[in-house]
Amino acid sequence: MASRDFIFTQVGYSVVDKKTKEHNMLLTDISAECKAGHVLAVLGPSGAGKTVLMNTLTLEQGPGSASGNVTLGGAPLTNRLFSEQCAVVTQVDQHWAFLTCREHIEFAVDLHHPSSTAAEKAKEVERLLARMGLESCQNTRAGNMFVQGLSGGQKRRLSLAVALAKHPSLIFLDEPTSGLDAAAAASIMAFLKELASAENIAIVCTIHQPAAAVWSGFDSVMVLSDGRCAYFGKASAMPTYLKGIGKEVPPQSNPAEYILDIVNKDFTSKEEVDRVLDAYAQNPVEIQHVKGTAALAGGTKNDPAPGLCAQTGMLFRRHGKLVYRDPMLYGGRCAMFVGSTIFFALVYIKARSRTQEQVLNRMFGMMWFSGVPAQLACIAVFALNMEAQAIKKEVKNGMYSPTAYVIAHTAIQTPIMLVFSLCSLGISNYVLLAGSPHGFIQTMLTYSAQMWGWECIAQAHSLMPNPLLGMLGFMNVWFTSFLFAGVMIPADDVVWPLRAFVYVFPFRWGLSSMAYSEFIDETFSGARNCDDTDPSCPRGFTCPKDKSGGQVCFGRDGQDVIESVHQNFEFIPKNDVFARNLGILIAIAVVFKIAFIVGLNKLCSAGKQPTAPERSKHGSRGPSKKVQDGVSVELPPAV
Repeated sequence: MASRDFIFTQVGYSVVDKKTKEHNMLLTDISAECKAGHVLAVLGPSGAGKTVLMNTLTLEQGPGSASGNVTLGGAPLTNRLFSEQCAVVTQVDQHWAFLTCREHIEFAVDLHHPSSTAAEKAKEVERLLARMGLESCQNTRAGNMFVQGLSGGQKRRLSLAVALAKHPSLIFLDEPTSGLDAAAAASIMAFLKELASAENIAIVCTIHQPAAAVWSGFDSVMVLSDGRCAYFGKASAMPTYLKGIGKEVPPQSNPAEYILDIVNKDFTSKEEVDRVLDAYAQNPVEIQHVKGTAALAGGTKNDPAPGLCAQTGMLFRRHGKLVYRDPMLYGGRCAMFVGSTIFFALVYIKARSRTQEQVLNRMFGMMWFSGVPAQLACIAVFALNMEAQAIKKEVKNGMYSPTAYVIAHTAIQTPIMLVFSLCSLGISNYVLLAGSPHGFIQTMLTYSAQMWGWECIAQAHSLMPNPLLGMLGFMNVWFTSFLFAGVMIPADDVVWPLRAFVYVFPFRWGLSSMAYSEFIDETFSGARNCDDTDPSCPRGFTCPKDKSGGQVCFGRDGQDVIESVHQNFEFIPKNDVFARNLGILIAIAVVFKIAFIVGLNKLCSAGKQPTAPERSKHGSRGPSKKVQDGVSVELPPAV
């Protein structure tokens, strides 16, 4: 047996019905092998179990229980062996939209072959570009739904190039021909067959509806229906097998389309489909495991994985390029911060004059300067959700660890918060509203910590399976923090357990320090000091009545103004609590960052080996037999 042969036997998958508590079998007794240098195609109508089987073989954690024996080179396929020797190319190509085709391959080669010299890496990149036919588009960005880039076929070939940079023993492809025209699909399958032979690797792929030209690219075929195997063997031998069970392929028909028709319960009677399934179940091809070790599973010895520092450095360089090129996550928001805060500065432009009447307006302006930019972190939820899916695939394919990504991303993210602060407050507060220069450093640090907290909250919500739910969850947190910041309702008036929201979200702590820094070193016209022993001047200052007979009086110096505002808004501190509030803001950010780290590690380590197989649960069946070409056509042909 070749050292890279992939074998799985008696694979089953069941889920428990929540109402009846019964086990529903989605896969039953599925066995097959894919030899090194060959392509195994898994066919079946919709609902046949192709995706469940692929998830089981790639050790994806699902809602049910998987069982069976899965080996590569004779060694059980564990998560560690998978990350070392296997690669997955998903149905949806997940690339970094603003990296070029060449840059994708260069980063993959760097991460998979850290000990190679620069010349060896450059040679490998050129080899992959040439083999995948990507030389003509090597400097084209991958693109996405918003940015034009590579075509569908080029993206699929790029996915294969990135996978091949690893020098894997086994590649899984989920519907590699989906979305391609007939000519492109046939070209991809012909390429995969040539690739498997040239690289001596096993390729397992699912195919939905193969045309005749695509069919010719298969070495072995497995046909599923209703979670059971209808056929496994050589693609060329399937017409003979079907004739032997009384289902002869009509002349000039595509064998693949014909067998998919006769096992499709939506268009063929259940009895006829069960007859085809039972015919194979009575005499299946026997698949035998050959014991081996994980060391024998790889055909070539790969470089040892780069260390954490090396991984972090490479990812820092890659994501630095993405931040520079991608306007959506940071650059675009900076522009929106400038525009939105200037709008509110114009609304409160009279607060530029430090008078008694404008004290509260200045505080309200700071509230909007904090609230609106923080709300725009909702954009990050969507962008980081797409990023998390790409990270999951790359981690699963053994490119790097989640820890390296978190460190690199945090190192880039943290200083950007200072840029956010400058964009939000630079023109609006310090130019248009003539903000206090004395509290500039404290205000900028507080604002940056607050923005970092919101960025970490957005990261935590980005891990939700549906990004729209993540965005909705983030907006709920933002609204709750805004409501309970202390401006709308005093903390003491909020009932428990709702009062907990007052303390665990950023706005209260950020706004209180920023307001203190804005008021403390300034003077406000319209008030004069007086003797506080005078009964008519109990607070030590007084203000003349305006023309309407009313009186707005907060005090002349900053301390008097702060104490006056505190009487109505208790969250505004009487004393300098900058260090305390900054620590709380950082702690809030760290808590959500830890939640993100835990969630990301859970997302990236969701693999699970199937348990030992149980006895087949589908009725009685005869003993498995190894069938050779030339025996009675009532038995399946050999693989």
